[in-house]
Amino acid sequence: MSSPAQLPRPVPIVGFRGADRVFRVTVTKADDSGRQDLTGATMEFQVKTAPGVADPALISKSVGAGITLLAQAGATLGQAELALASADTSGATTPAGKYSYDLVATIGGKRRVIIPPSDFTLKDVVNPA
Repeated sequence: MSSPAQLPRPVPIVGFRGADRVFRVTVTKADDSGRQDLTGATMEFQVKTAPGVADPALISKSVGAGITLLAQAGATLGQAELALASADTSGATTPAGKYSYDLVATIGGKRRVIIPPSDFTLKDVVNPA
């Protein structure tokens, strides 16, 4: 009998207002048997004031708009890159503070939580742009 797959773990992010940042995410199969082929998958990243609030996202990214699926073969199988641009974190709607984010994907028609609600902290910098 195989053991059940582990639930995804929170991944806190700490960033600086107005800074560009790229994160690489590796997605494993639901049964943890290896990397998940993301061909045809959709992914959504959202930052909100708290989990479950109905407010619009402060930052929102999707495949083709801030999320790039890498070549789904070899070393980059199951990988995607999430790009946060300086404009995402320098506006009036994203002052320094603690927020929440998550990353979800639809793979083969099934919605999966890749990163569950996690802390997203923005800090001020001394030399803003």
